[in-house]
Amino acid sequence: MRTAFMPQTRIRRRGLAVTQKLKMRRLLKGALVYVALIFVFSLGYVWTRVQVVETGYRLRSLEVSRNKLKEDNRSLMVEAATLRSPQRLEQIAKQMGLQRPTESQIVYLKKEKP
Repeated sequence: MRTAFMPQTRIRRRGLAVTQKLKMRRLLKGALVYVALIFVFSLGYVWTRVQVVETGYRLRSLEVSRNKLKEDNRSLMVEAATLRSPQRLEQIAKQMGLQRPTESQIVYLKKEKP
């Protein structure tokens, strides 16, 4: 015999189970969305930190290069000053057979007034 009470109970139980499953699915979907967002933000954070470290390494490398170039520049300036020194030029002139000009060989130019 069928009573009106039994089918309603089954339907009610089935409905309750379905709503619980739906609630659980919604909860899982929400949790999955939060986990995905946390994962994406974590990936972004790690990527930015890696970029900062790489930029630091590049900066350090450029500083070392700059210091080496400064040192090379200093040594080249010293070498240029040495090569232009009057004592050295006089020595080279003597080796080539050149002599200092006599007083009669020197010509003084007068400054013209505009």
